[in-house]
Amino acid sequence: MAQQQQIPVGGISVEGPIQFENFTEDTQLQISKDGLDLSYSGYNYGTARANAKVYAGRWYYEVIIKTGGSARIGWCNEKFVPESRYAGLGNDEMSWAFDGSRKTKYHNDKNGDNNKPYGEYWSTNDVIGCILDLDAKKISFTRNGKDMGIAFTGIKPGGAMIPAASVYRNTKLSFSFGRTFQYPAPYSAPLNFTASPEQTKSLIKVFENYQAGQLSESTDGSEVIKGQAVLKMAKDFGATGDQDPLLLILAWKLRSEVVWEFAKEEWLIGFSVHGAFTLPEIKKKIQEWRAEISDDKNQFRSFYNFVFEYLKDPLATALDKEEALLAWNMLDTVSYTHLTLPTI
Repeated sequence: MAQQQQIPVGGISVEGPIQFENFTEDTQLQISKDGLDLSYSGYNYGTARANAKVYAGRWYYEVIIKTGGSARIGWCNEKFVPESRYAGLGNDEMSWAFDGSRKTKYHNDKNGDNNKPYGEYWSTNDVIGCILDLDAKKISFTRNGKDMGIAFTGIKPGGAMIPAASVYRNTKLSFSFGRTFQYPAPYSAPLNFTASPEQTKSLIKVFENYQAGQLSESTDGSEVIKGQAVLKMAKDFGATGDQDPLLLILAWKLRSEVVWEFAKEEWLIGFSVHGAFTLPEIKKKIQEWRAEISDDKNQFRSFYNFVFEYLKDPLATALDKEEALLAWNMLDTVSYTHLTLPTI
């Protein structure tokens, strides 16, 4: 049996500030000092990738077209290396790209016969949004906030996915990985989730408030919220009863690993990714997450799949009946207009 890949806390791994890297050591590729602007002085393509790796979740970044030439923007996996300067992002099965100068998408296009029309033409100063949904296994793009539709489905990363771009001669691009965007994408997290010292301190304060409520029942010294403290937290966060799915929603968004427990690292990274640092902000964010699974069928499907994996014994192939009934009852409380859950 193949060993399951270990996913980092929060579904993302970043070393230092997010910036582009000249991983092909192309001397004609120019990257700005902050690592966020790309240009190319040579002929054909210069390719760079960022130092952020994502493994799960839904992520977003923006690109400003500083000059309206040819470029390919999108995502690649860890194995991607351009075969030559003629082969940009999207020329192989390990990368996915959109070029708005040609209104074309590219994936596994080694021979130039697998590119397809997509989206809209871009112009100078346009803002292109790049959305990767690893839960739904799809990639889409926006232009100045307008959704251009799904570009790729059935994504098989084979590991981490990485923001990447190929720029043609004299093309200039400027990137934003968040937290501030010109056109934020619904339900998507920024790759740059760095919190200020004050924000981190606030998150720790909320965490320790609930952790303190369980110290009498826990002697292992682990930094987690569990037991009765979890129930109190759920009530404080707005749970209305035993069958309220609030804790499952929280576990889904924080990428929690242990059932009905929330580790400090999961807490800090998860809420930082989603931009909630105080108790009122956390409560507001949970309401947004409730609306998300009610209004969007793809997000509900992602939540649904998470719930059954989360509650399942790691050594089992399916939920036992008691856990299945619990999950079904909680999911059945979601006011989701696009789907009626079957009865069991």
